[in-house]
Amino acid sequence: MNWRSAMNYCEDLNLVGFSDWRLPTLEELRIAYKHKSKFRNIQDSWYWSSTISKSYTSDSWSLNFSNGNDGNGIQSYNLFVLRCVR
Repeated sequence: MNWRSAMNYCEDLNLVGFSDWRLPTLEELRIAYKHKSKFRNIQDSWYWSSTISKSYTSDSWSLNFSNGNDGNGIQSYNLFVLRCVR
């Protein structure tokens, strides 16, 4: 899904009695990558973070779960969402 859809999905999520979910930051994705063996159904692909690029406000940071590299993703691109966090 694109970045705005990913942000809205997490912000609108109501799960186990909580409604304060959000898309993880880039740093949170880096931590998750270090422990990716503990997650199910992880794709070797790019995942959105909530961290917006300071250089290009139409880009947001993403992390590649095949190698741990990060980069700016154009917000209209379709990438994965790892998990919503709170």
